[in-house]
Amino acid sequence: MNAQTKDVALPSQEPSSGMVAMMERLALNPELPVEKLEKLLDMQIKIMGIEAEKEFAAAMARVQSKLPKVARDRNNEQTGSRYSTLEAIAAAIKPIYTQEGFSMSFSEAVSPKENHVRVIGILRHKDGHKTEHYRDVAIDATGLAGKVNKTQTHAEASSITYGRRYVTCLAFDVATGDDTDGNKPTDKISEEQATRLRTMMAEFGVEEAKFVEALGHEKLEDMPAAGFAAARIAIKARSKAKSAKTEAAK
Repeated sequence: MNAQTKDVALPSQEPSSGMVAMMERLALNPELPVEKLEKLLDMQIKIMGIEAEKEFAAAMARVQSKLPKVARDRNNEQTGSRYSTLEAIAAAIKPIYTQEGFSMSFSEAVSPKENHVRVIGILRHKDGHKTEHYRDVAIDATGLAGKVNKTQTHAEASSITYGRRYVTCLAFDVATGDDTDGNKPTDKISEEQATRLRTMMAEFGVEEAKFVEALGHEKLEDMPAAGFAAARIAIKARSKAKSAKTEAAK
């Protein structure tokens, strides 16, 4: 192999700009084998994907640490129960998740279940990673007594709205409950949970100080209990990114 291309190191700057700079530099070298260039490109794309997943998980942990319990603001006259409307959920959580770079869109698909509609929610993060969640919702135009109380159009619209509520709460693990004057949960992670997170960080080679700083806390014990599950995902994602960079540098 030519001495100029024997040891090609991946750039240390941000993945997206780094890939462009690297490809521009290597493309100017006529002696670089195409196979080598393709391999480097594939590895860089893989690293970018892992980095995006890591940022997604860290941002989700921050979002979940700030989410309030959404008040049930509407009565269901048929069942006598209360529920949180889509508008109430959006008003409570959208300013929080958009600030962290998330956006959410919805679409419909044919459900494998008869007389159902599949509502799909696509949760995207600004760094490129996304997840999809869905709910198959029955199109029901009848009330509890079995009498038709909606047109087909109204029934479908109502089912889609229900599906969007369900999928949104599923994507962000939103809790709903009785009105508490807008107060959000203040419970912190337990001593046992903090120990479990530290054990994971040691196992996966994640530096605690940098991890806690990324989540916006001064110390690990400041993390709200609601963010514990997302923090575990973030630790694993950081470990995957570190392993991929090590592999690419070989």
